[in-house]
Amino acid sequence: MKLRNLFLAGIAAFAMASCSNEVEGIDNGGDNSNAEKNAVMQFRFAYGSNNASEVRAYTDGAGLDAEQKFQDALLVGVYSDGKTKAFVKTIKRSEFTPIAATTDPASDGKYYQSTPFNVTAGEINTYVILNPTTAMTTALNAYNDKSTTVTQVETTLKGLQVTAIADATANDKFIMYGKTLGQTLLEKETTPVSVAVDRIVAKMKEETAKTVYENITKGATEGDLDKAVTITLNGYAFTNLTDKSNLVYQNDKKVTDFIATSIFDGVTDKAYTYKTMGTVNDESQINYCFENENAVGSHPGSNITSIVYRATITATGINDTEGTKGANVYVYNNKIYNYTQLQAAFKGLTLGDDATITEYDALGIRKYAAGQCYYRKDIMTAGAEKVIKRNNLYKLKVATVNKIGFPTTIPATDPTMMLLNLEVNPWTINNNAFDL
Repeated sequence: MKLRNLFLAGIAAFAMASCSNEVEGIDNGGDNSNAEKNAVMQFRFAYGSNNASEVRAYTDGAGLDAEQKFQDALLVGVYSDGKTKAFVKTIKRSEFTPIAATTDPASDGKYYQSTPFNVTAGEINTYVILNPTTAMTTALNAYNDKSTTVTQVETTLKGLQVTAIADATANDKFIMYGKTLGQTLLEKETTPVSVAVDRIVAKMKEETAKTVYENITKGATEGDLDKAVTITLNGYAFTNLTDKSNLVYQNDKKVTDFIATSIFDGVTDKAYTYKTMGTVNDESQINYCFENENAVGSHPGSNITSIVYRATITATGINDTEGTKGANVYVYNNKIYNYTQLQAAFKGLTLGDDATITEYDALGIRKYAAGQCYYRKDIMTAGAEKVIKRNNLYKLKVATVNKIGFPTTIPATDPTMMLLNLEVNPWTINNNAFDL
């Protein structure tokens, strides 16, 4: 099912919303040097995508009510001839009526339609921002009632940014953007102009229902463990989240780098902020973020947003009692030890129980501090691209756990090791029996 269907499903409550009847922007009935106001336009929008070929990840309904409400729409109409004066209107929510129809090109069943208003006949490009910021409104109002080219307006639109995720996801005021190009306003007729709008943010929802996995028999790199362990997922964090976004998606205007606390570079073990595992329907498991497919990054993890799961390893006889639950867990040659057992197995061990994970790793020993392990998985769009795209919902869940994770957030591979065993050969006995 298309995303636009799904986003529309839950917005019947819009009819109950009430806002000011004031319509800001231009008065299209005034006398000026522009062409005659000889046509009528009725603007309407629907939640959907302006790119029919783009795969949408939203597959489970309309989402939260707050994600679909709007307070006002900023409408910009620019004539293709570059001479007829453009118009800019701020239309309040109360000026829209929800309309059900199955033939509207901007929706598959429901859209929001404004009251008609006078315009000049001709071919226009229509741009709309739902819930615009003050800066957006100010920048675009500069074109109102002026002869303006499409290039001028689109250049301004591409320069508009949102610098905080909270600004784009305020309650009932998600910023959305869309456009319709080359629409002809017919003289002496009412022309409906439809625009499909996208939220400029992506949505991530962690939906893991099961958190305890028993009888895990594989090590981090698939080796068979000498005893089964239990893995308990206890938190998750995101890496490579961008710190701002453009209003208009564009390949040639990059957003800035990733948020410093979220950077995954493949080298540094960072102390991410972990969210608590919840339930499938818990709204606290929803996280909004900006797209990152056009982010600028200078580290190996560029353009890969991932989720890191934190878990606890519990092994019988190691850390499975109240008194030992915080003990370090060691894995050496696919055998699991506590520190005392490791000392007995690893003759000549000079590292203490408080030595670092890195120090133990140099010996081919995996130290799991307090039994904590980590799993990192790339978040994909349409199952193939390692990027985050706007107006996509990414449903994230752990289906199975088949092995223990790594001691840090940096996935490692087992080093190539040689184990030297020394054995003193017994005397080779040569029996010489002489017959004298």
